[in-house]
Amino acid sequence: MKNFIQMLFLFLLLSACQTQDDPVKLPDDEDPRPATGAVTPVGTPTGAVVKTSIGPAGGSVSSPDRRIQVTIPFNALTAEQAISVQAVDNNCPGGTGLGFRLEPHGVKFAKPVRVTFNYDDADLSGSAASELKIAYQNDKGIWQVPKVVSLDTVSRAVTIETTHFSDWGLFRKTYINPVNAMLNPGEHLHMKVFQIPEAESPDPNELAVPLPELLPAKYIKKWALKGNGTLKHEYTTGDYYAPEGQAVTGAAVTVF
Repeated sequence: MKNFIQMLFLFLLLSACQTQDDPVKLPDDEDPRPATGAVTPVGTPTGAVVKTSIGPAGGSVSSPDRRIQVTIPFNALTAEQAISVQAVDNNCPGGTGLGFRLEPHGVKFAKPVRVTFNYDDADLSGSAASELKIAYQNDKGIWQVPKVVSLDTVSRAVTIETTHFSDWGLFRKTYINPVNAMLNPGEHLHMKVFQIPEAESPDPNELAVPLPELLPAKYIKKWALKGNGTLKHEYTTGDYYAPEGQAVTGAAVTVF
């Protein structure tokens, strides 16, 4: 039977420059290229449609599992409007969990509407709460990132504001891959730290979501291993080696 190795990534420090005690040496040619928004397919529906009618008084609608909640304020609508939520595949780069289709897509709200995603442990695996963002897919298939207006780590909720509906998804801006693995004694696991870099968007108040790329080494202070086995690393990649002939009991790799 294979033993479970949990790869835990906690992005605790974004360092703008190297410190003298930083064990990670920067590559001489590290010069990230400008990122451009990635185009992905539209998500396929995976659940039932939840419908409600909301008017000028405002109201809210949620998915059956309360993964997403939409809150429409007073006078955001001038008349009664059918509002619907449906789970879809989350094709956003770095996406975690299901996405959601909020309709009608053509509606324009007079006041900002709040879209909240509730996250769980699975969303934090290989990442951290501070790295969770919400994006929507525009009519060209590009994912756009509004500013996060609230991150509540107690109720575990991320919230943005918008004046329109689209397909929405939660994604991790920085993460380690793979998140976890099953290894036999003596086997090893190769890991990489990825980021979703910032990319220009037609909307000056938003950013586009490009494809993931390796996190620049200047943002990593150190790698650490808790548990038995051996860890070797260089820049943004690492290798965990399970011990020969020994049981692995929840070894965890942390990247700072």
